[in-house]
Amino acid sequence: MHTYYFYLSENQLTGSIPTELGYLANLTFLYVNSNMLTGNIPTSLTNLTSLIYTDIGYNGLYTSDPTLQIFLDDNVPDWENTQTIAPENITAQPLSSTTIEVSWTPITYTADSGGYRLFYSTTPGGPYTLYGTTADKAVSEMEVSGLDSNTTYYFVVQTRTDPHAQNENTVDSEYSQEVSATTDMQYTITASAGPGGTISPSGAVTVDHGADQTGKRRCASGYLR
Repeated sequence: MHTYYFYLSENQLTGSIPTELGYLANLTFLYVNSNMLTGNIPTSLTNLTSLIYTDIGYNGLYTSDPTLQIFLDDNVPDWENTQTIAPENITAQPLSSTTIEVSWTPITYTADSGGYRLFYSTTPGGPYTLYGTTADKAVSEMEVSGLDSNTTYYFVVQTRTDPHAQNENTVDSEYSQEVSATTDMQYTITASAGPGGTISPSGAVTVDHGADQTGKRRCASGYLR
């Protein structure tokens, strides 16, 4: 029996695994670990029935196909635990006229340094601007401040893993699902004196409608100027 290797570990490969790789029916060893590969793993890999071992770890790969999941788990059970993938369950909630909180579920792979990169846009689908990066991959939320009032913003989150002993590359996941939220309206109520009357102190009251920490709506008055 011949042994056939596909060995491209520890390079700088980007993009997704090509579907054509699944046509190499006699392949016995597959190594593409420690690159910068991202995206959905092609289901054609289940055709590689001669595989003795495969290593696809330390990339940004995933699958939702149950047959492929079983196939990969049989070859290398912990392959998912090292993937830099986008977080799921993204939500966005306005906190005030200038602040929106974006939250998500952290990924399984929280080891090794890195974090979540939060991007925003005022246009659906981007182009996006980087707002900031979390301290690590265990963080589950970020407050985006300094926004315009009564404006809809669109957000995506990207996971980043910094170079480490098992992969010398910086690995960035695909973008998460896009979510949106609209900042609350900020408006000013101007007071004026009636005939012969006075106002003390005089000025305007800035009112900012937002949400408290329980998510219930609130109305918080500002201050007199």
